[in-house]
Amino acid sequence: MPRGETPSSASTREGFRRRSVTRVPVPALKIDSYARRKNLERIDLAKIDTESTEPAALRGMSEILGRDSPIVICEVLNGRTEEDLMKFLPRFGYRYYHITDKGLEPRDEIVGDITYRFSNYLFSRTKVDLG
Repeated sequence: MPRGETPSSASTREGFRRRSVTRVPVPALKIDSYARRKNLERIDLAKIDTESTEPAALRGMSEILGRDSPIVICEVLNGRTEEDLMKFLPRFGYRYYHITDKGLEPRDEIVGDITYRFSNYLFSRTKVDLG
């Protein structure tokens, strides 16, 4: 199996896999719609890992982002989602923190880790106390 390829990983993003894939239709629902259906009053934390469609997932929770200001832990794959995330998140006032082996590192820009070792960011509307 080629490095970085796992059979348990999938994405709706065209070209995510280097080799041929089988498309399987699945139902999808925006997170905002799901929260309304389940009468969720507040969301404090969201973990997003959708194999390069994280910006679309976050757009699908715009109401929650604006209303609840949840902390978001989000996978950022190098060269795939950074630009879209940096266009979308500022309208909600989110700050960026790269999650590394040294802890949270504040960032002015979102840049995916080329080694894919530290591929998660924490986004928060409030400043995170790093002390």
